[in-house]
Amino acid sequence: MLAGTRQDRGDVAWKTWILVADSERLRILELSHPDGMPQEIDVIERVEAAAQADADGGARGFGEQDALSTERVFLDANPALVEFMEIISGRLERARRTGRFDRLIVIASKGMLSLLSDSLTTDVRNALALEIEADLMDADAGVIRATLPL
Repeated sequence: MLAGTRQDRGDVAWKTWILVADSERLRILELSHPDGMPQEIDVIERVEAAAQADADGGARGFGEQDALSTERVFLDANPALVEFMEIISGRLERARRTGRFDRLIVIASKGMLSLLSDSLTTDVRNALALEIEADLMDADAGVIRATLPL
């Protein structure tokens, strides 16, 4: 059983969030039981995240929205993509502080794993239970579940 899935430990329930990321969006799925199927609870699009940050007064301009290969994402660390990771990090930090998840699993390409991991706060990074290198952005919940070593 993967540490961090919902388990009975007295009166404490453990919740796991699964993040599936690429350079344009992030899917958040919740696994509420080790034998259960993950349920998608949110999708964050890079452009939508920028617009929300602008509305909140916290974003710099995104500039050109070109499609990035995994290699360019990893090597160039496009400022717009770095900002997207910072927005995601902030959302994850707020969710962690409010108890929405206890453990985190991240599924992404090698470059995205590195970029996202580098942007996480210490508290969120401490909740990181597993990183899986894979491109499952368009996969359904069953395929994502089958990827997990539970």
